[in-house]
Amino acid sequence: MEALNSILTAIAKLGGEHSAATALQELRVATVNLISEVAKNFKEERKVVTVSSCEQEKCLQQWGEDEGVKSQLEISYFEGAGRGAVARQDMRIGDIAMEIPLSIVISENLVHASQMVHVVNVIAFAWLNYLCFLLAFSLGLLQ
Repeated sequence: MEALNSILTAIAKLGGEHSAATALQELRVATVNLISEVAKNFKEERKVVTVSSCEQEKCLQQWGEDEGVKSQLEISYFEGAGRGAVARQDMRIGDIAMEIPLSIVISENLVHASQMVHVVNVIAFAWLNYLCFLLAFSLGLLQ
């Protein structure tokens, strides 16, 4: 998605006055088509079994909302794929899926300073799985 956003930004800057604009426009169309095809295959092959299947996930989402996180995503369990995220409503390219306030971003330095390394390791493992799923999906590796 970041690459697509870069393409859209480059196209907007070129305007149409440059020959590269045509190539970038074709690249944009091809990228959108690939994303659409992945989404179509995903819809056909994967079924959401549960949304927010675990009490811990619900607590995490509630904490995030209480702290100012704005999210268009729900944590879900997908048949044959495991845990991941699903949009609460249809989203278009360029829509923001999640906004996280800087005040709740946890950095390595803050964790070590607060001596919460063990707690964060447990949480980080679950989120690492979640982020790996999102990355694999965005790269089209899940079919």
